[in-house]
Amino acid sequence: MVNLTTHGHRIDYVFYALESIAGGRVCPSRLILWLDEEDAIEHPPRALRRLQSRGLEILRCPNYGPHNKQYPYAQTIDDEPRPLVAADDDVLYPRNWLAELVEAAERHPRDIHAMRTHMVTFEGTAIAPYSRWVPGRGTEASYRNVGTGVSGVIYPPEFLAVLRLEGDRFLELAPRADDIWVHAVAVRHGFRARQVGERQAEYFAIPGTQKNTLYRHNVVLGGNDVQIRAAYGFGEVERLLRDAPHDSGTLTEPL
Repeated sequence: MVNLTTHGHRIDYVFYALESIAGGRVCPSRLILWLDEEDAIEHPPRALRRLQSRGLEILRCPNYGPHNKQYPYAQTIDDEPRPLVAADDDVLYPRNWLAELVEAAERHPRDIHAMRTHMVTFEGTAIAPYSRWVPGRGTEASYRNVGTGVSGVIYPPEFLAVLRLEGDRFLELAPRADDIWVHAVAVRHGFRARQVGERQAEYFAIPGTQKNTLYRHNVVLGGNDVQIRAAYGFGEVERLLRDAPHDSGTLTEPL
């Protein structure tokens, strides 16, 4: 199960990312593109119509912004949920990409696995500004590992269930930072993340997709730091500080 979302001018380019996933060594059981624009759903570009004939599902959802990659599917999980892989719409994925994520999840089925992570750092007992977080290294599980969706993340079904229960509070707390919100929920409910490889995976960006990205708002203008302060409560910060190997379960301290 692989989810993507796109919007605006990127709808004319997303087929590149979809084709790279469909051409992988392992094919997803479902490949879903979530859209919140009615016209794009009713009249998709020719390249997407071709992909639909091969099994692509184009589904409608409210405008959750970047959270469309995880939250709409989490709302639909049934009695036999499957792991979810969230991907971005602006990169080309290599042939072994999905296979490596699936294999990592099979080795450690309760953890979240990402091809690219950042590690939360601290200034004393406070979370440091996002610009001071460090690139992930190694494959050990840690509460401090934050999976970044651009290179792909696989979530276990148990995590999707708690993501659904947390609801849409991200619209108030972290509307433009799905990676941060997902990580805060994971820490709150006792899910650690691992990086699949020893170093961050970096993939080729699709030309023409880098206009009007969230990077400027979230990183350059400090938007991530505002959303970090809103998303992590006292309990989450304490758990991140301890990062104890036997610390598990859902925190009782509310966000």
